Amino acid sequence: MNDNQHSRKEEQRKPDGADGGTSHGGRSEEINGQVLYIGDVVDNATLMDVLARCLDREYRVLKYWKHLANELHIPPDVQKGFEIYFELSPTVHLFQFLSTNDPLLAVRKLRVTLKDIHRNDLIQELKDISDTDMVVDVFNNKPSLLDGIALKLDSAKRPVGNWRKLAVKLISNVQLFKEFEAQLNSLENPTALLFRYLCTTEGFSKLTVGDLKGHLEDKQMLRRDVLVALANHGVQDGDLLADVFSPDSDLLNSVSTLLNKKSPGVKNWRNLAYKLGLPNKVYEDFDPDANRPRCRPTKMMLEWLRSKHPEMTVDELRTAVKEIGRADALEILDGYLSQGIRNEASSGEQFASLESTPHEEKQKIKTTSCQTGSDEVESALHRLGGLEISRLSAAVTDLPLRVYSNICLKLNIRRWIGFDDFRMLGEKVGLTRDKVEYLGQQNNPTDHILKEWSSTGEATVEKFMDILGEEGFGRIDVKAILNDWVNGKA
Repeated sequence: MNDNQHSRKEEQRKPDGADGGTSHGGRSEEINGQVLYIGDVVDNATLMDVLARCLDREYRVLKYWKHLANELHIPPDVQKGFEIYFELSPTVHLFQFLSTNDPLLAVRKLRVTLKDIHRNDLIQELKDISDTDMVVDVFNNKPSLLDGIALKLDSAKRPVGNWRKLAVKLISNVQLFKEFEAQLNSLENPTALLFRYLCTTEGFSKLTVGDLKGHLEDKQMLRRDVLVALANHGVQDGDLLADVFSPDSDLLNSVSTLLNKKSPGVKNWRNLAYKLGLPNKVYEDFDPDANRPRCRPTKMMLEWLRSKHPEMTVDELRTAVKEIGRADALEILDGYLSQGIRNEASSGEQFASLESTPHEEKQKIKTTSCQTGSDEVESALHRLGGLEISRLSAAVTDLPLRVYSNICLKLNIRRWIGFDDFRMLGEKVGLTRDKVEYLGQQNNPTDHILKEWSSTGEATVEKFMDILGEEGFGRIDVKAILNDWVNGKA
């Protein structure tokens, strides 16, 4: 749907009198004589959180964010993007695996396979690519093409052909397919991360199989199935864990399969980590559920509306919420309308005197400005001391979720020619190769690297853009995302 069609439908849906500032029920969409727009909703962090909690959850009867998206005429392919976590895509992982195990895979075979799983829409994505081109070369040269295909395959639900059906077809060798599945599962393998930590960390690296058995035999842990697995692999009590639990070993895979399972009343890897004396803050990092970014489709949808249709009014949003019959969400919006949606804090009180504002408060104001993009906050700071707060000086971790997730998605994709992905970013910001390799096993390595860098206090948007543009890295595609945000285009 093009912008003109969207605008026509918006005009058709706009309630009578909306242009004059009156919404349904006689409520005014003006606060202090100013019309409220979708950007005012997005800039109010509290309101965004409350709306997300209300509309994110999917119900069988109640309508939720998807119905609101349909009411607002958001294209289906855009809606799919709101549902995708920004961790490593299984489709991307599949083509990374094929790049080393079937490097001569041609586009012709990929087209035939996509036809077999009835994904003619994806065949169209390849219409400008020659049949004789190698898939690995195509995706290395056109990463955005892989992103688009991955988005559609990752989100597909039965009976539509998805990434798994494609993998089964492209990896015909049974043993090779098992290897692919093992690698895919290792991306969320807390037991493997636990043993890697034990084998490489001073104070734990001298642990033996006998020590491990002692904990597994303890009545508070008692995992006889894991003890049987150890016996079946013929390891001895005196063997060091570092010697027998090597990465990708059959023993590690067997033990991981058993300890990763979550069953009521059955102790798992977390209990073992506790028994071994690991600090909670250490083994919490191994937990994929704790580290997986939460999907917030409602927030992403509203941020998209601001970037695509900034002229959309709060009254139009309110009308769409009313159309899907969610009185609770309507009540949330009306409550904030009655308070004055823009006034999470009184700028007059917050910025009364620069001299009386402690450093911590000024930093808090700066953080608020970075998170909300509030022109009101920025101008107040400027007036009260000439402190220039711009998007270039914003902390990287304060980027809007939509922008941040897009950056992570692109840098998480391993690029085998040039290695200009999260690995190079890690080295550029001063992390050791061992640290980058460790973080590369997490669900979202770019996110972890950016947080590590941010702990130094140097991770600003401007410095990030400089790094992305450096010779040898040259990720102009990612830099362009940041540049659009800095210039208010995203």
